Amino acid sequence: MLRTITSLVFLCIICCSAFASQQDAIKSVSYQKAPEWVKQSKIDLNTNADKAPEISVRYLLSDQQYNIATKNKSFYYQVIMQPINENGLQHVAEVNFSFNPKFEKLSIHHIQITRDGKTTSRLIPEQIKILNEDASLKDKQVNGRVTALAILDDIRVDDIISYAYSIDGSNPVLGDKHFGRFATSWGVSIEELHLRLLSKKKSKINFGESQLAFSKKSTSSIDEYTWQIENTIAAVQEDRLPSWFTPFGFIEFSEYENWKQVNLWAIDLYQDRTISPELNQKITLWNNELGSTDEKIAAALQFVQDEIRYFGIEMGQNTHRPFSPDTVFSRRYGDCKDKTTLLITILEKFGVKAYPALVSSFAGKVLDQQTPSPGAFDHVIVKLEYDSKDYWLDGTMSHQRGGLKNIGFIDYEQALVIKDSQSKLTKIIPPENSASTIETNEVYHIDEGRGPTLLTVETTYKGLRADSLRVSLASNGQKVLAENFLNFYSQTFPKIQSKSEFKINDDTNANEIKIISDYTIEDWTVSKAGKKIVSLYVPEIRDYLQSPTTLVRQYPFYVPHNVNLVYQQTIRSSQSKPLSYDDTGSKQTNRYFNYSKEIKSKEDGVTISHRFEPKTSYVEASQTADYVEQINLLKNQLGFVIIYPENSGQPIKQQDTKLRNLAKRLLNKG
Repeated sequence: MLRTITSLVFLCIICCSAFASQQDAIKSVSYQKAPEWVKQSKIDLNTNADKAPEISVRYLLSDQQYNIATKNKSFYYQVIMQPINENGLQHVAEVNFSFNPKFEKLSIHHIQITRDGKTTSRLIPEQIKILNEDASLKDKQVNGRVTALAILDDIRVDDIISYAYSIDGSNPVLGDKHFGRFATSWGVSIEELHLRLLSKKKSKINFGESQLAFSKKSTSSIDEYTWQIENTIAAVQEDRLPSWFTPFGFIEFSEYENWKQVNLWAIDLYQDRTISPELNQKITLWNNELGSTDEKIAAALQFVQDEIRYFGIEMGQNTHRPFSPDTVFSRRYGDCKDKTTLLITILEKFGVKAYPALVSSFAGKVLDQQTPSPGAFDHVIVKLEYDSKDYWLDGTMSHQRGGLKNIGFIDYEQALVIKDSQSKLTKIIPPENSASTIETNEVYHIDEGRGPTLLTVETTYKGLRADSLRVSLASNGQKVLAENFLNFYSQTFPKIQSKSEFKINDDTNANEIKIISDYTIEDWTVSKAGKKIVSLYVPEIRDYLQSPTTLVRQYPFYVPHNVNLVYQQTIRSSQSKPLSYDDTGSKQTNRYFNYSKEIKSKEDGVTISHRFEPKTSYVEASQTADYVEQINLLKNQLGFVIIYPENSGQPIKQQDTKLRNLAKRLLNKG
């Protein structure tokens, strides 16, 4: 009952917050002319211009202007677009404006339609709908952002739609230095791209690694930077792009000169170490009951990960400033920065050094190429300095075990550690043996002519794979996992059945989970071309051999890489003579992966051992053909085929070309 009441109170708080945001938003929307600092763009609304047949919307203008010469940042945006077919109408008939009414004010300047040379206004304030972006809570966050939505009536093909708005204000937690970015390319060409930045006279603006030349004019108090580009090149969109790579162009600007200045901004945010009596009692309990510092660290991390649920109240200052440790402890929820601050507070009471570390969850590889600013980061973890080693702990993970020695490792690659005198990014060095591993051992007991084949599978998950499995078990239960295993093997053996209870052994000290499952297989062989055939395959490795859809590429592509795979298959036969096969194993080493296949004969059967170790997380575009060739070569090594004569229990050696080709066809279907 108490839990129900607590949930209702929490829901009430969220609903009231959403209502308040909507009321704030209504007051924060105005309808007026563009501010005086804006320089209006004038272009020819030529409806008869050539229209590329492969696009559905023609973009005549994108005009983006920032004013950071005043205390509060202002942003102006105008778009002029034209639907050239019915599909294009779906993209232009709704206009939306996203902003945060807690610290931003939206001004809608115009929404206009030009048809047959006549321009009319479609801006009807009373029809603007305010929508709360937190409504679904799909990301377990409340940030107070809203969308002002205008649904346009009577929009037709070849109409020219123009809308313009500005947003004034910025989050006070970001301080006095401003930063942002201009979009310079979209998925379609832009006929006129106008960019403009106003800054204080002699203010140092860091444009990062942008190669686009600008024009600069200055007055007694203002520096003006402008870019004008005609007929921008549409960004080519390809599949399987790495998270750190974008095909879309942009210009970053920042008043932060270097990472040292970003660190100075962030230090103030992470000073709160408030400890309530209840939190202090918890820390005292750990100190009294746990012997070693390692045990205390593991207990604190497990508590923050598993008992402080993830939910972020990211409104106002708390978009970047964490709540106090005692607040997070009493609420039992928080986001990454809340969990980080609570964990650091506890660790410091254990006498160890720990610091917040700002990271990017998607751009860590190229973080040092970003323009320094708080906007370069979207996540916070803990850097622990203990026993002459560095450890990187993520409070938003759950069900991690293994202590500092065996805990699963997420490689964010680079971090800005928030501490005094920190002036540069820190390279995150993965600990030794940090790679996750899945080891599978299948044993097939063939009792020729007297019953079904028995299959025993022992699968061991280590590192992050063990963590992920714990999460799955906690969410779905053991029964669902057992069904998934059975369905997986039924793709190879349709007449397979579970033989005994699914067994799970979780060694939390080693951070390993071992699963043992037993099955019976009726009709172990399949008749093909007058022969009985058994074909075994390794789909787990094949799943890591993924080629992109776009093979003639401009950009790199992502490949799965974060786990080592060991797969062993043993076939034991009741026949007195050894099994015959035509496979001697193989080895393949290249810049993408290491692979080996070893085959060992025994008196009662044979064992096939596969080992696969990825070496990279992405492949350059120029290496695509070579990569595809390498994975196709490997796919042909992932199977093992036994062929029997009809009405005979004794396997025969694959001696002729027809049998070899039959085996290859079967394997390629795996």
